Amino acid sequence: MLKNRVYLGEIIWGDIHIKNGKHIPLIDDMTFSSVQNILSSHSHHACRRRKYSWLLNGFLYCPDHGRRFTAEWHLDKKLAYYHCSNKHGCGKYIEATTMEDAVAEKFKEIQFSDEFVDVVLGKTKEIFYQNKKEYERQRQGLINRKTALESKRTSAENKLFGGIISDDDFSRVRKEINKEIGIIEESLADLAERHEIRVDICQEILRFTRDICSTYKDASPTLKRHYLAFFWERFEVLDGVIIKSVPSLLFRELIAEKQVYLKKENPQQIGNSLASSEVILTSYRGA
Repeated sequence: MLKNRVYLGEIIWGDIHIKNGKHIPLIDDMTFSSVQNILSSHSHHACRRRKYSWLLNGFLYCPDHGRRFTAEWHLDKKLAYYHCSNKHGCGKYIEATTMEDAVAEKFKEIQFSDEFVDVVLGKTKEIFYQNKKEYERQRQGLINRKTALESKRTSAENKLFGGIISDDDFSRVRKEINKEIGIIEESLADLAERHEIRVDICQEILRFTRDICSTYKDASPTLKRHYLAFFWERFEVLDGVIIKSVPSLLFRELIAEKQVYLKKENPQQIGNSLASSEVILTSYRGA
């Protein structure tokens, strides 16, 4: 129901799409778009019925039919292709790697403002040193406990050779101490691993603010989809060319607040994009 365009005053029947029906629209375009952004963010642009996992599922649209692109393997060619899901066909099939490379290039157009980068770096630095301080505190506490147990074990060894405790008592005490030391060593390893993960996250944030495109290209497929959802709502593709890029709601807000801008050769084009922040048009040359 939330995706039904009839409430916008449109009529859709099979391949027939009438933009302005005779009935009165119940909602406006802005409200409908906002709802779609929320739905997309909740589902991470997921396409539920699929055998394979495609990076751009849910992001590519056909401007002629208003349909999502789908993807499939051509086993005889050992290649994957994206194409419009219109049952009567539409344009040409685009090799998956070619299409994904074209989308990756869109990240070259994005750059955070110096002010935004400074805020992010400052907050990242603050959180990092807070976490590091807590890590050092917990680590030192575990080391102190381990040192105390090792001293206790040394004391037991001295008592064994001094004839103060029996062999059975020493074996029991030694076993208990070694078990506790083993638990502490596991805790130290787990603590170090979690600290390294935090360092990796901070490094990723720093890379992301400095070079969005390279960070995206080097990311895992799962992280790439998060980056895509962060910046983009959809890409409209005609004959293998991205002719329109629609920013996500968050991206539009960042553009409106001038915390991120689009690197364009034409300064006038920058102004237009920032003013509307609804779509980013790409010059189209028919293939």
